[in-house]
Amino acid sequence: MEPELEELLPLLVRAHERSFAPEAVVARRMGERQARLMISLPESPGRFGVFYFARSSAGWVARHAAFREESEARALLDEPLDGEPQAPRRARAEPITELEGARGDVVVVRAGKPVDAARIDAAERALGTRLPAGARTFLRTHGPVALAEGLTLFSPERMVEELDAWREDLATTWSWECDELPLAHALESVCVASHDDGSSLLFHSAEPDRLFALGRYDEEARDLGLGFVPALLAYERSSRLLVVGVDGPLVRVQFEGDIPATAVVATLRSLIRLDRDVPHDDGWDGLSSELRGTIVVDGDDEGCQVELEVAPSFVLSSARRALVRVTRRLHGLGLRSVT
Repeated sequence: MEPELEELLPLLVRAHERSFAPEAVVARRMGERQARLMISLPESPGRFGVFYFARSSAGWVARHAAFREESEARALLDEPLDGEPQAPRRARAEPITELEGARGDVVVVRAGKPVDAARIDAAERALGTRLPAGARTFLRTHGPVALAEGLTLFSPERMVEELDAWREDLATTWSWECDELPLAHALESVCVASHDDGSSLLFHSAEPDRLFALGRYDEEARDLGLGFVPALLAYERSSRLLVVGVDGPLVRVQFEGDIPATAVVATLRSLIRLDRDVPHDDGWDGLSSELRGTIVVDGDDEGCQVELEVAPSFVLSSARRALVRVTRRLHGLGLRSVT
């Protein structure tokens, strides 16, 4: 094994719990203080991981990783390292502007299968309208995935197949008030996502980049504004989206005890980074990209229950460390685990 790979590859086992053979390394970019490896992913033919490293006083350290199709992975690999002159960026056939502008807003726990442009084009022809620009980008990048809060983004085929039935149901159940979305416009709209509770996200063909939410228990439709990712963030009332894929639910971890809910919430706020922090009548709920999951606290001054839905421990070692830290602190407060 080459000395560079002999030093860098073992770091991926500790940082990402991934082990790769040297021959899986397709390309590399080495600098004095930074390095990148482009590695083929055996479980996802045609996709590659770009793994980032930084040199500290103690040696090389593995940082974050990005998973892309070959052309985009090579573009990431070719970006200048610190200290190198900035080369002109190569144009892409389909610019991904919205997600590039909000890349930190999307945290992937389990990736879905990206959708190719031909499938989206076929759906747009069948629907008679284009999809929101950001929805196209999201599907091309992440696929028709589920978000942590129970919201599922439809595949292009599902948008077409369920359109008529969705509109018929809407005509018989319409009860929302919204000057910007009267019933006549709603019946000309397309549903792009649905929530576990029956809520829908939709857009009108005359203004595809503007999204609305029809909450099952809401009296008014919510105007989520322009931009697909910003609209999803507004719907989730969060600063980040947690993509959990379509491979099954997150791992559920539960605690309970005679500890005031306010004390537990204060502890969680001081312990981990929160991307959503929403008090409600019966408790509190939060979302943490550090934990790769959601947290719900229900209770009062006499006791509470805590439920975490988090990434499986094998996904990311940093998420597992955050879960261990939270578990120890909650046990230290006097809460007990519920199996």
